Amino acid sequence: MKKMWSKKWFRVCSIILGVLLLLFVFRNRILHGIGNWLVKSDELVLTEACFVLGGNSYERGLAAVVVHETFPTQQFVATGGNYPYQILCLDTSMFEAELTKHMMVNKGVPYDQIKTLTTA
Repeated sequence: MKKMWSKKWFRVCSIILGVLLLLFVFRNRILHGIGNWLVKSDELVLTEACFVLGGNSYERGLAAVVVHETFPTQQFVATGGNYPYQILCLDTSMFEAELTKHMMVNKGVPYDQIKTLTTA
């Protein structure tokens, strides 16, 4: 073993393999730290209107409800001109914006504080 360690290529390969092993073992902690470093959240402030983008009506609507709980007078604009295919199973056609508005109203946001925008 002493004879192998005296060879430069063996030492370099051993060090590289050791570093890769450490990176693999601690990969979750490393990636979690990088993720925390990349994420930046701003504090909520009252604005003229809060836009709720289309895409995931439930989760984005819930985030808007949290904003409403902080600022009860906040006006909202729900966007989204696509028909979610899942809702077509109920024999109805609602735009994403209308679906988001419906969910927000069910969670306590007043109907007249939400406008829908279905076209650009």
